[in-house]
Amino acid sequence: MKITSIKIRKFFAEGTMRAILSVTFDDELVIHDIKIIQPRGKCFLVMPVHKDKTNAYRDIVHPVNSDFRNYLENVVLHAVNRAVAEFDTEQTIEPLPVEAPLSYSLDGIQVDCSQAVISHFSGSSEDSTDTDF
Repeated sequence: MKITSIKIRKFFAEGTMRAILSVTFDDELVIHDIKIIQPRGKCFLVMPVHKDKTNAYRDIVHPVNSDFRNYLENVVLHAVNRAVAEFDTEQTIEPLPVEAPLSYSLDGIQVDCSQAVISHFSGSSEDSTDTDF
């Protein structure tokens, strides 16, 4: 499964929640409301959830194994950093910490994190109002 598009719905320069986005796979499947959070310095993805009748949160969709989760996180975080760098020409926004290099091998398959297409970038600094860049 290849990530073919990433849409950043909102970006937050400060705070624990850093972004809300949608990811498209193979131009055929899209997952909305994926969140990037950054507690205590490390960034990771929070997949979409819903609250059931007992007020417990249940996954709507999630990676089945750690290799795919790592692939998804690495591609998304690199893509968001690329979009922020293009938008933030004065370099006032701190890049998201990413542990993996832009290109690496996963079980003999070459992964290039620079290939995901960002088709929309909407952001905010302190409030959550949408701004097109």
